[in-house]
Amino acid sequence: MMPRAHLSRSACAAPRVLRVAVLLSALLLPAASGAQPPAPAQKATVKGQIKGGEALLNPVWREASSTESHRYTFRAPSATVSEDAKRLTGFLPRELAIVALGPEKVAPTKTPVVVTLSGGRTTPATVVVPEGQPVQIENHDPFVHRIYDSADKGLGKADLEPTRSRTWTPPGPGSYELRDDYFPSVRSWIVVEPKAVAVVAPSLKGEFALELDAGKYTLRGYYAGQAVGAPLPVDVTGAPLTLQAPLVVGEGKGKEAGKGR
Repeated sequence: MMPRAHLSRSACAAPRVLRVAVLLSALLLPAASGAQPPAPAQKATVKGQIKGGEALLNPVWREASSTESHRYTFRAPSATVSEDAKRLTGFLPRELAIVALGPEKVAPTKTPVVVTLSGGRTTPATVVVPEGQPVQIENHDPFVHRIYDSADKGLGKADLEPTRSRTWTPPGPGSYELRDDYFPSVRSWIVVEPKAVAVVAPSLKGEFALELDAGKYTLRGYYAGQAVGAPLPVDVTGAPLTLQAPLVVGEGKGKEAGKGR
């Protein structure tokens, strides 16, 4: 006859063993039957091409070329240079932002969007961010800059030493122009667009690619702090998409930025 103490321990252990067996069978059953947990939603690559980039004139160069600026140049006109080559168009990979706008307001991220100062220029020149998104300005030049927002909305004048940075969160929707108290040719823009989902810059060939979740979007170009050209509706299904229609960012030749807004 089994001792009473040993019988009691066996009786107590039996329910625990049963529960473990039931749990293991539940975990192994989906694998045995071929069922798989739902995969996370994947982003689709949306590729496109811009049109009308030659119409976007660089505002810094236009300002410098104006006779009212009283600036001087030693360059002499050349009859062998075509008029197209003389047009003061912008460097679009640095100055044009291509933005995917969603149907709803987008939450900002904790990681700041970085704008670099290098060679006396900012990159990118136009930044488009959702509301509440911090922007970090980094000085990669070997000299001091004195960056501020021209509308006096919170980014006051202060020296930015080499290798140092400043972080600023624009107060609300709108366009903010950044200037340099030491270098007037330094101009940059931060556009706060609450529905901005993704932002990219075009290549030298005018090509671009966005990574987007399935849904409906509107693509728009931003240049010198303004929306330019025409909006382009896009329906993303989750599969890679190559747009047949170009994203128009300008019309004609030599137009001011923002005329297509």
